[in-house]
Amino acid sequence: MPAQPAAQPRTPPAVSAVPRIAHPVDSQPLNLQATSQVPLWSPDAYRRPYDQYLGGWSAPPPQLDSIYVPPASTAPLPQVQVAVAPVPPAPPAAAPQAEQPRAQLAQSSVAPPAPEPRLRYGEGSVLGVSELRFGVLAHNKGAISDHTEHGVQVNIEARFRSPDFMRIILEPRPTLGISANTAGDTSFAYAGLTWGGFVWGGLFVEGFFGMAVHDGELNSRDPAPHERRQMGSRAVFREAIEVGYRFLENHSISFMLDHYSNAGWLAERNQGNDDLGLRYGYKF
Repeated sequence: MPAQPAAQPRTPPAVSAVPRIAHPVDSQPLNLQATSQVPLWSPDAYRRPYDQYLGGWSAPPPQLDSIYVPPASTAPLPQVQVAVAPVPPAPPAAAPQAEQPRAQLAQSSVAPPAPEPRLRYGEGSVLGVSELRFGVLAHNKGAISDHTEHGVQVNIEARFRSPDFMRIILEPRPTLGISANTAGDTSFAYAGLTWGGFVWGGLFVEGFFGMAVHDGELNSRDPAPHERRQMGSRAVFREAIEVGYRFLENHSISFMLDHYSNAGWLAERNQGNDDLGLRYGYKF
């Protein structure tokens, strides 16, 4: 038999090293010191080096037991001096005041009511009279007068406070007055209501309406009736308008024009009469 060739030793096939591929999350080179660059409170503090090396560790990474706290600085703190301001002494206690009566306390705690706006001026009065007026008037000298009567009218007038129930008609003041003729011609006594108020500063405007009685002629049969006014009726209407100025709170000076007639309602005969002049007033 042919000789068998000697058995040759078998050689293992060549094995080439296969490079490991880094995890796609982090392609940086393996850095075992990376744990110091990762926050200690992060769950990747010990995982990132393990993931970089795909083969893993032989032992699991240690567990994080506590949060890293940097050591406190050992440098001494600077000395700070605090200045303490002196405390001023407390003022002496006030002497206790005598207790006021309850009535005085209640009166002082209640504020006085605000004055209500009113058209009329002044609230003072004497026996109900709030103002007096005195005047000297030219008699029978108005627009409709024919100058048949002469003399001067001496006028005195009293005005009373307006009652509360007259607020609905703008608070007129009840008024009484007389106008006496110095030459013996027609004199008048009248009563009515006066409206008015201030329009600017001390300037005021007033108006009167009421009734009057007189001592003149009604319908004379005298052959010369033009010497006296023929008023037609004993009672006549009186209207007046007045413009004036108040000064020193209680005093006033004014110009007034008044008119007397029956308006043809009380009698067929109606001549009428006009007076005009100056008046002085004093308010209580």
